[in-house]
Amino acid sequence: MKAEHLKLLEDGVATIGLRLDAEQRALLARHVDVLLKWNKSVNLTAITDPVEVVEKHLLDSLALAPLVPKGTLLDAGTGGGFPGIPIRIARPDVEVLLVDSSQKKIAFLKNFIAETRITGVQAIDGVAAVTFVGTPGRTYTVQAADSLLNPQWSSIGSVNVPLSLGFARFSDALTSSNRFYRLRFP
Repeated sequence: MKAEHLKLLEDGVATIGLRLDAEQRALLARHVDVLLKWNKSVNLTAITDPVEVVEKHLLDSLALAPLVPKGTLLDAGTGGGFPGIPIRIARPDVEVLLVDSSQKKIAFLKNFIAETRITGVQAIDGVAAVTFVGTPGRTYTVQAADSLLNPQWSSIGSVNVPLSLGFARFSDALTSSNRFYRLRFP
């Protein structure tokens, strides 16, 4: 990433009120660089100008970071890893599950995760059904919100984790790239 783009990132991060160390800033810059490189052959994003990628993808994602509760974030329809990867980089206390139906996008994300050795983030190919890992025998309420800036969480169902499996599947007909999910204990 060019110095002018790093400066834009640093200024934006300061405006948001986040404190990122040099390693976190380098990982964010690497995400943009690898995204733009892959985007030449795989359609990851329509935004190809590095300034716009920093502003519209990176900083918009980082603006959510202070609002995300500690735990696991499901980024459904993640595309190029936004907002999931920037949130994970900025918030080591938030694990991220990146889900997208495009195998090419998941290949990009898996490559980025392996190349950078970033931990606490996993990319899986999926559409509307998501597998939740939980305590066997426990029932979780599944909630969804259309925004994390002013989340209006609504219960959309529940999922019971069978004693014999330790995981369960939940399908939401409304799953889209603009919907956020969380599991709640009853």
